[in-house]
Amino acid sequence: MAGQVVLITGCSEGGIGYELCKAFAAKGCKVCRGFLRPGVVVLGPTAEVPLDEVKAAFNANVFGLLDMVQAVTPHMAAAGSGRIINIGSLTGFTPVPLRGIYSATKGAVMRLSDALRIEMGMLGVQVRSNAFTWGLWSQDTV
Repeated sequence: MAGQVVLITGCSEGGIGYELCKAFAAKGCKVCRGFLRPGVVVLGPTAEVPLDEVKAAFNANVFGLLDMVQAVTPHMAAAGSGRIINIGSLTGFTPVPLRGIYSATKGAVMRLSDALRIEMGMLGVQVRSNAFTWGLWSQDTV
């Protein structure tokens, strides 16, 4: 694993992605940190959330992630290796009342990661989306 390039999206200090960055670096990987801030969480009844807040959440949580992935995948594909870890959420699987927009963005992250796993896997790049909750993550991710 030493020398492998790893992209982790969602790397604000104190968060799960930040800890993953440290763990991969300790194993000798070159770690590219994606976003240095937490994802945008929108609270409220899904049908009533102002559209500008919905767009901001999708811009940060989905399109920002995809922008970062598109920037690094040509380099990883050319090298024939690399690892992308997108930080998901359990709400991407099971929506929570008053967090429908956030759930939708995290569901999109998980589906994009699934597609990338298939597409990039053929090029030697591993892609993963982890749906963590507070206190529940494993060193197996690393």
